[in-house]
Amino acid sequence: MADTMLSTDFILLRRLRLKIDLIPGPPHNDKMLYSKSIQVIARYAAQELATTITHMHGVEVVTDGNRDARAWQWVWRDGDRQLRIGFTVMGAKDDLEVAWGGSTLDAECFVGDLLSFWAQLRKTHPDTWLHYDGRVYTADGFIDRIRDMLENEVITDIV
Repeated sequence: MADTMLSTDFILLRRLRLKIDLIPGPPHNDKMLYSKSIQVIARYAAQELATTITHMHGVEVVTDGNRDARAWQWVWRDGDRQLRIGFTVMGAKDDLEVAWGGSTLDAECFVGDLLSFWAQLRKTHPDTWLHYDGRVYTADGFIDRIRDMLENEVITDIV
C-alpha cells in the first residue's frame, strides 16, 4: 500500500481498458450511490441525446440510429486512445418519443479522456452518472474509486 495518496493528475493520465456505463440518474448530490438504491432518474429524449453525442468533438458515427435509436453507435478517438459508445433506450420501438436508457462505454483511453467526454455531455444532460461495479459515480467519486483500486493493487482493467 502506498505511503502517500496518488495525485488526481496521476489518476487522470492512467490508461483504462474498461467496460463502463453512462446512465441517467438523480441530480448530483452524492459522490457514490448503489444503483439498486436509485429511485428517481432523469428522462432525456433519446434523439436529443443522440444528436448531442453525434456533434461532440472527436466523435464519429459508426452506426446511424435515425430509423431505430437502439442502433446508434459512435467512437471517440484521439491518437491511439478510443471510447466506443453504445446506446439504449426506454420505451417500445414504435413509440414516437423514446427516452435515453444509457450508453455502454468501451474505454481504451486515459481516465481523463473518459471524464472529459462525460463532462461535455453533462453540459446539456447534467443528471448522468458513470455506472461501474454496481455503483454509480460522480467524477470525483470515480477518481477516488480508481485511486483506491490502484493504491490497494486490486485493479486489472487500468494499466
